[in-house]
Amino acid sequence: MLRKVTGGAVWRGEEIGKAVRFYYSTEVGSDENISYAKNTNKVPQSDGAKPCLDLPEMFPSDVDFERYVEMAKMVFAQIGVSNA
Repeated sequence: MLRKVTGGAVWRGEEIGKAVRFYYSTEVGSDENISYAKNTNKVPQSDGAKPCLDLPEMFPSDVDFERYVEMAKMVFAQIGVSNA
């Protein structure tokens, strides 16, 4: 996921920039999120997300695959694809 964050973003007290790339992680609690630096509001869709600002050498081992599967199911339902 990529979000443009006006004024920059913060995760776990560290500024992470204005263009925030993140993925959903099994190592981050669903109550944790990335926030705007200027007002501490939550960056949309960042609950349970872990910043990934640089492309890693290896694929992350903590990707929350179940969450991505559920998101895909919701998209399929929205476009009228049903489980047969």
